[in-house]
Amino acid sequence: MPIKVRRLVLPMIVLLTVGGCEKAEVEPPVDSIEPTQQVQSDTGDAAVPVSSWDSGAGLVFLVRDPEASSAMVVFPQYADSTLPDTVHFDRSLVRGRIVDVFNRAGFAGQLRVDSMEMTTWAEGCIEWPTAVVSRLDSGLLRESWNTAFIAGRVRAVPLDSMESLSAADSARLVVQLTRMASVIPEASSSSFRGLPFVVRSAHRFTAAPGVQAVVSDIVRKVNLEANPLEEHTVLIAERAAGNEKGGGPWKTVYTERAAGVEERIETTDLLAAIRFGGGQAGESEGTGAGERTGLLVVRVGDETTGYSLIERTRPGEWKVRWTSVRTGCG
Repeated sequence: MPIKVRRLVLPMIVLLTVGGCEKAEVEPPVDSIEPTQQVQSDTGDAAVPVSSWDSGAGLVFLVRDPEASSAMVVFPQYADSTLPDTVHFDRSLVRGRIVDVFNRAGFAGQLRVDSMEMTTWAEGCIEWPTAVVSRLDSGLLRESWNTAFIAGRVRAVPLDSMESLSAADSARLVVQLTRMASVIPEASSSSFRGLPFVVRSAHRFTAAPGVQAVVSDIVRKVNLEANPLEEHTVLIAERAAGNEKGGGPWKTVYTERAAGVEERIETTDLLAAIRFGGGQAGESEGTGAGERTGLLVVRVGDETTGYSLIERTRPGEWKVRWTSVRTGCG
């Protein structure tokens, strides 16, 4: 899954976000920008402004750079409206810290942050600082993790990919997902109307005690020779836990849809599922008091890269809680 630093030019896409299950009308896009809060940093420094990001998950997190031996340090308090001359990256938040690392399978081990290289934002060029990390566990491979949080801040939620299921179970899940995608409201003028859905990826996980969930990326294409179009639907569904035949029916609880020119469309890839708000690091089969479940995703466009946290706010409801600055240079 390539994660590239791109120029800061937004791709021309249509983005539709719907929170809720199979409603008659399409709801407006979720507004992930909430009023700025003030929170204390882990080191007792002066209050740091944080946007809609939950400071309980830490004031920074790391994303592995697939093209280098370093990691990008994301400071979630900064939004796209942040002026370059107001940005300040506090090395003390990460330098020397132990971080818990995660991938789609869950908790993968720990790393130490040895140093952080500062960056300066300027108009037209936004990049996250990079950190040099070292392994605490010799068994942890450099390519075996996607994201990392300050130790003890969040808990990992293991994800089971569609490929790990039996052929029969995988086929059954594909049928169920495409059926749910087909009833999502769309404009009668849509170029994709009536075209078949293809499940690009699907991962099952425990959303809450007794609740199984699945998150998937479902694709449709218009094969125009000169200008091929592509549509991606991110769909989250829930049902009462049980075996494949004994579980309750799936219910759509969140969708978002992006469409545009195939080479420029923004795609959403899943980095990890996490729980935060209480408990200790490591894999979790249930939720403790005050804990919430979220999906950390990366948005990769033609010219930009960004991150979002999609959170389960209550039973049967997921929303985009937070979205990062779009990075890129040009």
